[in-house]
Amino acid sequence: TLRRERVNVGGLIHALRPQLEAEAARLGASLDVDAAPGLIMFGDRVRLQEALATLLGDVVRRSARDARIRIAAESEDGHAVITIDGAAALTTEAEVVFARRIVSAQGGRIESDANRVVIRLPRA
Repeated sequence: TLRRERVNVGGLIHALRPQLEAEAARLGASLDVDAAPGLIMFGDRVRLQEALATLLGDVVRRSARDARIRIAAESEDGHAVITIDGAAALTTEAEVVFARRIVSAQGGRIESDANRVVIRLPRA
């Protein structure tokens, strides 16, 4: 069962930043994070944090050496929109599929192509 509470999406991304930066550095890639404060949604904070850690970790971990990865989070048309540029497309591994289900269960959706991943979550 999903809990419903106020979730600061930008705060979740910033909490994951050290882990993502370490992974990018290990690969020889650079990582820039620009997550706007105050991106609030109602959702299950714990599940959303798990999903974002899985999704963001997957694209960073599989990025090319010397990649320039940019993670941005902003408000757009009533959604908190997280965009990952310069990273690999999402895989179909079980953990990524599970993370997609978590995002979907919270009213969000994910779009992915060769160089960009976009996660849209409904704002509060």
